[in-house]
Amino acid sequence: MPSVSKSQQRLMGADLARARAGKKTRTGMTEKQLEEYASTPRKDLPAKKGNQSTNMKMPKSHAHMTPSEHKKAMAKMAKKRK
Repeated sequence: MPSVSKSQQRLMGADLARARAGKKTRTGMTEKQLEEYASTPRKDLPAKKGNQSTNMKMPKSHAHMTPSEHKKAMAKMAKKRK
């Protein structure tokens, strides 16, 4: 099963390193399970798991904005179209 966030992927990667070092893992998962989570590509993962409004896809031109700033910009663009 793939990781759902970058934060989860980092945790699983750290736990995988513990498992490979022969230490007890925090999650209690097997090395194979940890490897599945840790090997998830990070490209489209949110930093943290949250509700959909904070993890929504934004146009690249708005990627630097917070969700509330993005919402305001979209409302402004909609007014211009009218």
